[in-house]
Amino acid sequence: MSKLQAKTLPIFFIFFIRFIVSPAPIFCEVRSEDYFRSLQKADQKQNPSLVAIRQQSTLGSPNNYPLRPGDKLNIQVYREKDLTGIFIVDLSGNINYPLLGEVHVQGLSLEDLQKYLVHRLGKDYLVNPELQVDLDKSLNKSVSILGQVQKPGNYDFAPDMTLVRLISEAGGFTSIAAPKHVRVTRIMKDGKKRMVVADVDSIMNGKSEDIPLQSSDLVMVQESYF
Repeated sequence: MSKLQAKTLPIFFIFFIRFIVSPAPIFCEVRSEDYFRSLQKADQKQNPSLVAIRQQSTLGSPNNYPLRPGDKLNIQVYREKDLTGIFIVDLSGNINYPLLGEVHVQGLSLEDLQKYLVHRLGKDYLVNPELQVDLDKSLNKSVSILGQVQKPGNYDFAPDMTLVRLISEAGGFTSIAAPKHVRVTRIMKDGKKRMVVADVDSIMNGKSEDIPLQSSDLVMVQESYF
């Protein structure tokens, strides 16, 4: 073996090994929730604290609301009228979006969906798409508050609704209300009812966290016995 061959052989061997072990790119159709999971993993790998900060900053905000069947999405794409409009989440958790067809959105937040649409439209159809996803009032969704409030009844559900905001919308407590014993009853996905007792005085004083409400929640304000 010549000296030139002896020198080039290790170099060739290194490039050959790198070619074998380097993962080949995989091209496949990515569902919206799969794409968001990949973004989360990338965030955590690059800066583990970034995800925690983002979660804290969006806690209880409309952007953190998980989309559900019946929600109305207002999607606005800059200079693209055909891609702009109101889209209703169907019973399967999908919306039928132009160019993309059915997109499964149930469980995603508004921010998740916006990132996904920017990714898909930018990948195949538009150059640097600019879009905004907002939530219109959900269809046939409400929360109820009964008992010792000024205006008991049913109220339209909004994704940022909390216990204190609902009580405020209902006109506040009556003079005989028991704010330390407010019951919130919720029907879970398995059909079972779950009830918690909230101390609204403690929430108002900043000692406890406000309770985010969900559609169909029932709030009962007890009468004080003292």
